[in-house]
Order: sequence, then structure tokens, then C-alpha cells
Amino acid sequence: MKLSELYRQCRTFRKFKQIEIPDQDIDDILHDLRYVHSGNNRQSLSYIAVQSKPKRDAIAKVIKYASLLPRSLADPKPDEEAMAYLVIIADTDHSRTVDIDTGIAAEYIVESAFEKGIGSCMMLNFNVQKVNEILSLPQNRTAAMVIALGYPSHTSEAIEIGAEGSTAYTCDETYHYRVPKKTIRQISKKI
Repeated sequence: MKLSELYRQCRTFRKFKQIEIPDQDIDDILHDLRYVHSGNNRQSLSYIAVQSKPKRDAIAKVIKYASLLPRSLADPKPDEEAMAYLVIIADTDHSRTVDIDTGIAAEYIVESAFEKGIGSCMMLNFNVQKVNEILSLPQNRTAAMVIALGYPSHTSEAIEIGAEGSTAYTCDETYHYRVPKKTIRQISKKI
């Protein structure tokens, strides 16, 4: 798959088929993270793959999906929940590049997963203290982002932004997500 095609198709997914993700696919994603770019090459992030059902259920209780949508459309039902979570872990006393490093690492995860047919949802809307407790993190480490993973059970597409200019995504009753994207003229210029 060409990168430009991956960028167009790799959308956020919030509802998943209840099919386990093979360990080898999780291992491959984690292996890809060894090569993630990092400010000053500090490589200060680490990752925890949450695959056991008890831990997945605990994480599911302390995260929130899609703040722009009504809860009935945003949150997965019990038979639609993520089949794994990848949690990005950072030092509590971190450098100013950690948020950038987290974003870069999250994109590696999302793209590596999508290449394998695995959908994802990056989340910052979660109870950090609870996630840290669930993962038994030491006091000097904290969850920086939670990424839900699973085989998508809905569709999502990038669409051209409307005349009103709203970037708010929408979802219909069939769980088809539409994600407005600005035009090239709206996001860039050549001088």
C-alpha cells in the first residue's frame, strides 16, 4: 500500500469485531516502535500491550470515545469493545518533547496496525490515575495515551470539508463515520 493511500484510508475506528488480535501482530507493532523518532533520541517512551480480558475490561471502564458524538453513537457496546489497548508510557518528570514523541509514536502504532487490517482509536480522554493503577506503574511513570485496537466493525471515511467549514465528524445510525478534511488551499500555501 502506498503511503498516500494509507493516509487516506487509515481513519479512527471505535467499534470492533470480537476477534482476538494474534500475538504476532501485536509483537510486530511493538517491534516497529523501536524505530520511532524521538526528540534528542531520548527514547524515553515505553509501551504496554493490554491483551487480557480482565485488564481490557478495566481499561474500557476509564476511557471515553468520541467527545463530539452522543454517547450512544460514540461508545462501543460490550460486543464491540477493543480487543487490545496499547498504552504509551512516559516519565512523570518528562522533557518538553514528550508530547511530540507521544504523537509520533501513536501514529506509528495506528499505521502499523492498519497495515495488518487492525483499526485503532487514539485517546487522551481517560482517567490517568486509574490507568496507572490498572497497569501497576511506578510513581515516576504515567500513561500518556491509550490506543484501542481491533478489527473494525464499522466504516469511516475522509470527506471534503463542507461550505460551512466545520471539521466536526459525524456518525449515522449505521455507524458510518464521516471525517471532514480541509482542502489543500486551506492548510497550505506556496511562497
